[in-house]
Amino acid sequence: MVHVVFVAPYLLRATLQFIDGAATLPGVRLILVTQDRLAGVPASVRANLFRFHRVENVMDETQLLAAIHELRAKVGPIHRLIGTLEDLQETLARVRQTLSIDGMDPITAGNFRQKSKMKEILRGNGIPCAKHCLATNRPQLDAFIDKVGYPLVAKPPAGAGSRATFQLNHAGDLDNLLSENSLSTGKPILFEEFIMGNEYTFESAWIEGRMKWHSITRYYPSPLEVLNNSWIQWCILLPREIDHPYFNDIREIAAKANQCLGIQNGFTHLEWFRRSDGSIAVSEVAARPPGGQLTSITGFAHQFNIHQEWARSVIFNQFAEPKRCYAAGAAFLRGQGKGRVAAVQGIKKIQEELGALIVEMKLPAIGQPPGGGYEGDGYILVRHPITAVVEKALSRIITSVRVVLD
Repeated sequence: MVHVVFVAPYLLRATLQFIDGAATLPGVRLILVTQDRLAGVPASVRANLFRFHRVENVMDETQLLAAIHELRAKVGPIHRLIGTLEDLQETLARVRQTLSIDGMDPITAGNFRQKSKMKEILRGNGIPCAKHCLATNRPQLDAFIDKVGYPLVAKPPAGAGSRATFQLNHAGDLDNLLSENSLSTGKPILFEEFIMGNEYTFESAWIEGRMKWHSITRYYPSPLEVLNNSWIQWCILLPREIDHPYFNDIREIAAKANQCLGIQNGFTHLEWFRRSDGSIAVSEVAARPPGGQLTSITGFAHQFNIHQEWARSVIFNQFAEPKRCYAAGAAFLRGQGKGRVAAVQGIKKIQEELGALIVEMKLPAIGQPPGGGYEGDGYILVRHPITAVVEKALSRIITSVRVVLD
């Protein structure tokens, strides 16, 4: 049996799915290390755990090291140290290195996590990506703006999921940002040129440095546009057909991007743009499974346990390539205006219209405050063998369902 430690700060629903995927993998004894309470683990997941271990802060490398030492004394060798949270990847890599545990090393983790370093590596290998500046002072930033102009995108140097990401359309927007976030060597801000175009993702599974599988998904519209417009109910579309020549260039570019960043085993999530002139620009790459219900619709489209296959890739360096049987999509529900959720309108009509196309649904609870993020307050996932049917279903959902705030 292989002793595997899964590290997760908080036991969110999506995280629990990956925990259970690893815990139910044959040959694995899974130990969960978290700062949440055992009560946060559903009984169905708890039954599959080998051991539960709580620390005050799993992001603290010292505490995590101490936890692994303690677990080693109790259960014997720890063979793998894993986790899905992007913010944890460098910490996990350093602990692996310190304790001689196989897995992603600190250099590779830093290549994926530090966005400015990532773009330098990509551009140095001839991969098209947004021009950027990791600014520590105003003259440095002004010189960059003189070259690329507005609009700009500002984000943390090691952000994830569009958190703390802003579109700056003019100098006034920049002044507002810098009034609350001063530039310094200790707190730089990553600025990028704003890329116009259709935004996609490229998910891939890697075993021993070779890409074994990939998937392509389209955002409608981009997450940044959603963040800037609270009224938008947005969608993710995973088309059934991705072997079209239209995607030949991104297949080559994405494979090269992942290879030069150093991925060996596991999943990656790459975001990219197709400009109006047909050219490609890579936004960024993460050495983790995707979020935003993208993992779920990928599993539904391929009819496989994606959470377990991710675990297999990082624990046993194996991956069973699935067949893409369906198109799938996610429609995100967002409240309009201010206040708490008072009603969710149009659900009964959508259920009657779409019927079996709906494979999963999470509605906002009456009385809950709006989440404020780009994922909104709920979602509806759909699936069908024909891509156009899924596209039409997503359009019907976002134009028919309304989350009322009061």
